[in-house]
Amino acid sequence: KALPMDDELIRAMLKVHCYKHGNRSVEAVFDMSQLHGRTIFEQASLPLLSQLQLHLDADMFETLLRYDTTWGSRRELIAIGIHEAYIKHEEKVRDEAIAEAEDEKSRNAIREAFQADSSKKTWAELDDGYKESNRSAADHVIIKLKAIGKTYRPMEPGEAVHTSLDEKRDVPRLAELEHERWMSHKRRQGWRQGSGLDGKKLHPDMIPWEQLDDGVKEKDKEQVRSLEKILNHAGYVIVDFPAESSD
Repeated sequence: KALPMDDELIRAMLKVHCYKHGNRSVEAVFDMSQLHGRTIFEQASLPLLSQLQLHLDADMFETLLRYDTTWGSRRELIAIGIHEAYIKHEEKVRDEAIAEAEDEKSRNAIREAFQADSSKKTWAELDDGYKESNRSAADHVIIKLKAIGKTYRPMEPGEAVHTSLDEKRDVPRLAELEHERWMSHKRRQGWRQGSGLDGKKLHPDMIPWEQLDDGVKEKDKEQVRSLEKILNHAGYVIVDFPAESSD
């Protein structure tokens, strides 16, 4: 019988650096856990740390579990950081458009359009739909990082922060993955590609990454460039994801 898993346990199993014997170690963790008679696979179901150590870094796993009990507040910090990075980029685009405008009427129109855009409100003013979109982006960070061979872990006390993402290799790939996540999230909400009247669930950017114009791509790249700072603020650091053993 399949059991649901505790959310913190799922995240710890995803984030732990490596399983010493690959998939066999993952299976062993499940086999050693005390699941008989339980209705959920939770932390109390896990085997002793000495048994876990045979298959993964038990100390790091325990640390991940401890940190992820506070994931709710950290998730919100990351979501807010993602939204603030978006606002910063959009303000830059707005200011550049104002600087290029030919007259005051055009400049005022740009300012008014920005102020009227419901996606460009402060976090406190933002409606729940946009907040959930940012939370979805926060949840997806670890999936994107794993796609480029990285993950994130709790920051150690006094640990120095260093740049882990390569501008030419990592940033474009992560930005493309973020665009794919965004489109998937919008589709689940009933949106589709197109330009329509207000109130219609149509968006012109719901197209493949390679078809986007450079300005739209840059928006996603800016979010990626801000990612390390956002994670650091939430108490995490990006690290390489060690290769699993093949034996």
